[in-house]
Order: sequence, then C-alpha cells, then structure tokens
Amino acid sequence: MNEEEIRYDAFISYRHAELDTEIAKGIQRRLESFVLPANLRSRYPKDHRRIRRIFRDEDELPLAESLSDQIEKALRNSEWLIVICSPRYQESFWCAKEIEYFRGLRGLERILCVLIEGEPDVSFPEGVCYREVTDADGSVRRERVEPLAADVRGDTPAERRKKMDDAVLRIAAPMFGLSYDDLKQRHREQKARRIVAVSGIAAAVCFLFAVTATGFSLRINRQNKQISEQNKQIEQQNKELQEQYDEQMVRYAESMAVVSEQLMKSGDGKAAMYAALSAMPRSLEDESFPYLASTQYALSNALGIYEHDEFLPWDTAPVPEDENFWDDAGRYRDLKDYLAGQNILCGIPWEDGSVLLPTVEGNIFLYKEEENVLQEATASYLPGKIDDIVEAAAWRDGVLWIKPVHSSMVSCYRWKGYDGLEPAGSSTREQYRELIDISSTLNHEDVISDDGLYRAGLNDSRNITISDRTGLVPLRVYYDIHAEVRALRKLKGTDMSILILSGKYSYLLDKDLNILARVAYYYDYDSSKKSMILYHMIMDSNDLDLYYCPLRSYDEIVGMAEKELEGYTPSEEVQERYQMMR
Repeated sequence: MNEEEIRYDAFISYRHAELDTEIAKGIQRRLESFVLPANLRSRYPKDHRRIRRIFRDEDELPLAESLSDQIEKALRNSEWLIVICSPRYQESFWCAKEIEYFRGLRGLERILCVLIEGEPDVSFPEGVCYREVTDADGSVRRERVEPLAADVRGDTPAERRKKMDDAVLRIAAPMFGLSYDDLKQRHREQKARRIVAVSGIAAAVCFLFAVTATGFSLRINRQNKQISEQNKQIEQQNKELQEQYDEQMVRYAESMAVVSEQLMKSGDGKAAMYAALSAMPRSLEDESFPYLASTQYALSNALGIYEHDEFLPWDTAPVPEDENFWDDAGRYRDLKDYLAGQNILCGIPWEDGSVLLPTVEGNIFLYKEEENVLQEATASYLPGKIDDIVEAAAWRDGVLWIKPVHSSMVSCYRWKGYDGLEPAGSSTREQYRELIDISSTLNHEDVISDDGLYRAGLNDSRNITISDRTGLVPLRVYYDIHAEVRALRKLKGTDMSILILSGKYSYLLDKDLNILARVAYYYDYDSSKKSMILYHMIMDSNDLDLYYCPLRSYDEIVGMAEKELEGYTPSEEVQERYQMMR
C-alpha cells in the first residue's frame, strides 16, 4: 500500500516498558472500538463516526541517527499523537524525536497526553510543555503550557482499566471536535436512555425558579421556604432518577447476557464475548455498570474458561471465494449408513489415529478407522446444535469452518483440548463414581450439600431446584439445565460451590447460588492449588487422565476477554441489531 492508502487516526508514542505497554495497548484497544454515541452520529459523515486505525509500534527502535522510515511514514499519516507519559518516557531519545517530528507536522495542539505514573513535572516530556511565541520584534521565545492530558494512574490493573474508559473520552473528544464534558454527557445519555438528561432539565428548571424567587425581596422568607422545599423535591427526583437509571442498567446487562447466548448459538463467539463484556464493570470496584452473575456466566461461556475437549464458537467470516477451500468426505462418505443416515462432509485426522467426522446435520463424530469403531456416537463436539443444515466444512490451522445452507457467513470454531494445563495424575471411572457417590443418586433422589445447608434435585417439571435442608423453601430453580443431580459441594477456601450433574457439565455457583460458569468434565477441587481437577476420558479405556484447571477471579476473566478482543469490534449491523453499548 502506498503512503496515501495508509492513514491513521492517531499514533501512540510510548516507552517499551511493562506498565507503559499495558496502557498503550489498553488505550489502542478502546479507541479502535470507540463509536460516537447515537445522539451525535448525525453530525458526521457515516465513515467518520468512529476511530478506525491507531498506530502503535510494538518494537523498540534500533540505534540509529534518525527515526526509521516506518515510524516517519506513520507519523506523517497520523492526525493526532498520543503520548503515554511516565518517568521512563523522559529517558527515551526516540520518544522525544517522535514528538519533535510530529510537532513539525501538525503542531502542539494535535498532541494528547496520558499520565500513567509519577507527577507531571517528572513525567511530561519537554516537547509537550511549551509553545513558541513570536514577539512584536520578531524574536521567538518559549512559553510554558499545560498539556491536554488524561490521568490513568492507579495501583492495580483494575484501577487503571477503570480510568482508561474515561481517558478514552478525553482523547476522543478533541479528535471529533467536541468538548470532553459534552462527549461524556452524551455517552451517559446513551447508556441511561436520557434519564440523566431528564435529571439535568429538572434541576435547571428548579434552579431558574429559585433564582427568580430570590429577586422578590418583599417575599424572601416565603420564597426561601419554597426553595428549601423545592430542593428537597429535587433531591427526591434525583434519587428516583438514579434508581431508574440503575434499574435500566441492570435490564441492559441482563439483555446482553441473553444476546451473548444467542450469538454463541449462531457461532459468533467473539461477538458473544463483546456483548457480555459491554455490560460488565471492568472490576468489582467499578460502578459504571452493575455486577450480575448472569453476565459473568455469559462471558465465561464465551471464553470457554472451564471447557475442554470441545469446539468453541470463535468468530464469523465471509464465505471464502475459493471453491477448493472446503474439504471433501473422500472415503469416509461410505460411512453414511453407519451414522444412521447422517451425511459426512469431511474427515479430519485426529489424535490416536482417529478421525473427526462433521456431518450435514451439524454433528461431529469420532471414528477409529483401524478398528472401524465409532466413538461418542450420540454426542456432538460442538457446544450446541446448529439450527440449519450444514453445506460445507473445512479444517484450517486449528480452526473448524462450518457453512450453513443459505448463509453468507461462515462460523469458525476453535478446538480447545488440554494443552497448557498441568497434569494432575490419573484415575478410573469407578473411582470417579465413588468420589461423587453416584450410587446414592441413581434412584432420582435429592442430594444434601456437603455442608448440610441445602437440598438439590429435580422438581415435578424436571428442572433442578436447590432448597433449604428441609426441602420446603425453594431457593433457586435452574430452568435450562436438564440432568440428574449428583452432588452439591463447597469449594474449600472460597465462597463458591460446584453443582455436579450427570453427563458432561457441572456448574460453578456463587454464595447466593447464582451460576458463574459451566465446567466440562469436573472431577474434584484442589484447594492448595486453587484449581479444579478435570478429567479426560481415554478412548477404549476405563482410565481417566486428570488436569489442573485454575479457578479464575472476576478480574482475570475480564482481562482474558479484553486480551482476546484486542483490535476487535463487531460489525455495525450486529451492534445496531443488539443495541450494544460500550
């Protein structure tokens, strides 16, 4: 691409140190997913309603006398310069050169600063702290100025993430020719569906009334009393409006949890992740969004935190134009009758000499060719049933491509095995049954939790119910889970429990019995390692391989999602269809 084809909305200048890089990546990710609030978009052409491209060099510059050609070209083609300010930035010769070069191109007014550590006097580089003034006699002198800056200093990643959301508004405002206050207000208006605006109007009316009233000196005592009463009304109105705002944000978060589930079923895992994260606080101390267990559950499912031996929905992509892209069933086509009439699309070589067989009906079976044995004949490796007939499938670089009939998009699934997990030994199926005491639940009996506080089992509608110990006071009903209850156990050293069910999945519960995550192949919990132990069934064997899977905190889950979504924004069509906000 030539120079005119590569344009950047901004160039991020930063020192390549751990904290500086963390902030630079966070600012870049948030800016590239920033979209103007709906109530401002009409002011701008359609292709200027969002920040599309940010340049951030990931490599340290080598020793040389001048900036590299790549850096100079990126600076020339950038409209703004964002400086990540820390005491370390001052030490970099090349960072100073980037500011000097950009000032010569665009001027000081196009440079924005982000303070990440230290005080301004030791962190702001000299190049952003002065402007040149020409006196009447033609002489040029330097005049100290206070640079435009956003403050994201914090002691923890959670504190810094919270401040970065506000920093993005401070950075984006001048880039769109707006004031920070205006953009922030419009952003809140969109989230609150104009509740805050209504509060502002009510307060303004009351203020004008109070100012007018004080002008009548002959009735000042009575007016003061009226003002006092009016202020009380304003306080009450503001309290009610805040309650409405909070309620509305809870509803929005609940709706995004449902949207995330819908997107997972359609095979768009990244959009599902984005939907859940768009309604979640960046930490449990962040009050910009309400915390709900349902959004954490949706995000955990989209990430596949505790799921293994499974294809997870990952992304969608346009249908490849190359007709030879799709794999062929080849000799496995002859297994059609063996699969009860299901049509095989292709064969994927798998571990232990077996073959994965995707079918037109949207299932994936495991076939051991040497022994002519079909494994897992009633279970799909996909997390949910595909709603449409599958037209084609392909396996490329660890990603399974699935194309439903009449669709212009392909769903991409990534395989998640046990790679990266620490081995935890081995077991057998009999030992597992003894561990969860499966014999006590085979007659559909309720189980008592190991701490003796709860009773769990199926109600008359075959939904799982957790009650108090007597079974007379229902505490929680799970309507979408259909399985026998095997055990309800406290995870030692935490305020969480695990609901162990028959079949593949168990469920992680918080102290209020809300579902936090789905856990595939749960075996046990090791409190010393703060890890679940998951089992892996060895084909044609009674043995189980065991693996440690770390129990993730809320902040860890949010951080994992932000990393996966780095540089990603769902299409405008998806955002508008589901009314996503961020």
